[in-house]
Amino acid sequence: MKLALTVLLMSLAACTAEASGIFGIGAHVASLSSSDAAENKVLAGGHIRLRLGSCMGIEASVDYWENTFEQGSPAQKATVKSLPVLLSLTTDIIPQSPVSPYVLGGGGWYFNRIEMKTEYVTINEDDVRFGYHLGGGILVKATDRLTIHGDYRYTNVDIKVEDLDVDFNANGHMITGGVTFYF
Repeated sequence: MKLALTVLLMSLAACTAEASGIFGIGAHVASLSSSDAAENKVLAGGHIRLRLGSCMGIEASVDYWENTFEQGSPAQKATVKSLPVLLSLTTDIIPQSPVSPYVLGGGGWYFNRIEMKTEYVTINEDDVRFGYHLGGGILVKATDRLTIHGDYRYTNVDIKVEDLDVDFNANGHMITGGVTFYF
């Protein structure tokens, strides 16, 4: 994590103001594994990207996923439907190359609908949590207007059921692949 932050800061310092103002919209799929989740999930989402210079950019993304979480003994289970809205700062390591590694980092809000069944009662609760993510990937410039990317992101977020004072660890790993069309 410290290495990713160091590379990000060094890359930011090397960026120039060329190629600013390029706006892109795209779609992605991802595989998500979380610490307390019952299984890995495949999710789909969309994103917009704005180039801020020759190597910097901002990405806003939204996804949808649903999973079951377990904790404790006896196990307490909750079904969580989540809509994460994330903001990321990206930095290309070799911005002039048609294939460039990049680092990213950011945070976002996880809008969660939680359903938890206990022996005596069913609890439905809405929850909003802030989490952060760090990672890196590869960007392929297929044409002047089309890019393909693949990346890894470490995500850090906890989901809490207030009525029962139960926390589920949703920290995990996300492998994403997507395309972006630039205008």
